[in-house]
This record gives sequence, C-alpha cells and structure tokens, in this order.
Amino acid sequence: MRKTLRRPQFWFGLSLLLPTMIWYWFFSYRPILRALRLAVVRYQILNPAASKFVGLDNFFDLFEHPLFFISVKNTLTWAVLSFVMMIPISLGIAVCLANVRHGRNLYQGLIFLPVVVSLVAVLLMFRML
Repeated sequence: MRKTLRRPQFWFGLSLLLPTMIWYWFFSYRPILRALRLAVVRYQILNPAASKFVGLDNFFDLFEHPLFFISVKNTLTWAVLSFVMMIPISLGIAVCLANVRHGRNLYQGLIFLPVVVSLVAVLLMFRML
C-alpha cells in the first residue's frame, strides 16, 4: 500500500475537509480568540471605538473583588454535588428500567421526554426570530 496520496485524491480530500474546518474554526476558535481579546480591553459597549487596552487589570480587579472566591466556591460545590448525586440516580434508574418487562418503552419515553420538549422549544424560538 502506498504511503502518499495522488494529487487528485489530496485535493478531493481537502475539498471535503475544508468546509468542516472553517465551520469548526468559526464556532470554536474564533469565539475563544474574541474572548481573550475582550479580557484585556476595557470595552465600551456603546462606543467600541473608545475601548482601550488595559492588559491584565481586568483580572486583577476580578481577583480583588470580595465575591469572586465565594462564587468560585459556590460553583465548585454545585458541580461536585450535582455530579455526586446525578451518577447514582442515573444508574439506579437504568438498573430499574433494565429489569422492567411491561411498559419499558413507556418509561424510557417518559424519561427522554424532557430532552425532546426542550429541543422543540428551542427550535420554535429560533423559528420565530
């Protein structure tokens, strides 16, 4: 088997890959770069041209704020507790549903219903825009 591709195969593969790469860059890397840019600028929302570079001053202000570490503690507490509670509950429901013979599809449908309802709600909201 040859290790190199022939030129037409390379360009065909690139033409298939390029739209996905552009899409991924636009919705992944571009927002990250914009967020980093906004992190070091004192942004004026009403007059973006008047925004000025402040370097790391925004981060110093953040770490000096008295509520910052309280909010970090609350966020970590919420994340850990939700993880610790969610895994046993999910596994328990899965084990119970695995042993049900009659009405199994009904129970699975009822558990999956919030996912479908939220998806439909989001789609309807975007359709109204």
